[in-house]
Amino acid sequence: MKKVFVLSLSLLVCMLITFACKKSSTTTTTTPPASTTSAPTNTTTTNFTVDGVSASIPTSYTNAYVSTYVATGFDGSHQYPQIQLTFPGASSPASGNYAIVNTNGASPAAGQCELILVNTSGSYPASSGNVTVAVTTTSTITTTSAYFTNISCAYAGITHTVTGNVKWP
Repeated sequence: MKKVFVLSLSLLVCMLITFACKKSSTTTTTTPPASTTSAPTNTTTTNFTVDGVSASIPTSYTNAYVSTYVATGFDGSHQYPQIQLTFPGASSPASGNYAIVNTNGASPAAGQCELILVNTSGSYPASSGNVTVAVTTTSTITTTSAYFTNISCAYAGITHTVTGNVKWP
């Protein structure tokens, strides 16, 4: 069972790297809505819904790359769905509101992030909205939560709505 989990997790990391390395000749910049994102009801754990259906065993992990920091929330029962949040810089993002943009695999600019829903049918990037990041430090640990509400993720005429919180470490 442990080998299956390790193999699944390795495959997941490979997929993330593949999606992160996608090149595009066009860049889309979107102005965020005037209102800020309201917090979901639970920002103390990783939890999220896709089209109103909750992830069964939500969990998260992070990866730091040369120019981006990726936090991923996923359903631990079968790896999908996943919410991938990509922030600028190679370290965990600071507290604040980040405008969602579809960077097509490029690094987001300062104050922006990319949110992609990945499920068994494919990848669905969001192109507008906000992600609010809250960093909390206690005497022993620093935790970061990134929450989002009613974000539309679309590709090829199919749209999904995501709401939730991804928390790490």
